[in-house]
Amino acid sequence: MAAEMRRRLIDHARRRLADKRGGGAIHEPLAPSAAVATPAPADDVEVMLVRLDRALTSLADAFPRAARVVQLRFLAGLTTEETAEEMDLSLGTVKRDWTFARAWLAAAMDGEP
Repeated sequence: MAAEMRRRLIDHARRRLADKRGGGAIHEPLAPSAAVATPAPADDVEVMLVRLDRALTSLADAFPRAARVVQLRFLAGLTTEETAEEMDLSLGTVKRDWTFARAWLAAAMDGEP
């Protein structure tokens, strides 16, 4: 389930960022008064999702157990206890992997251009 959710999010982001669809071009509203309170551009979120996917793939290559913890916690929405039970690991191991994976992913995403 977590892998499917990840694939769908990344596929959507890649489609939106494709050159055919403007390739990350900045979209301006037609009327300046229409932009009263605009949230962060969707392109920023999609770029971040693609970078997160690359970082998760790298994490899975280097540290498969930590990547699995991320998938279960972040994408499947399991708690730490549920993740430990699902993976047949101790609660402490899951917490350490979760902390490590978050730091590793943050560093990996900051390092990309």
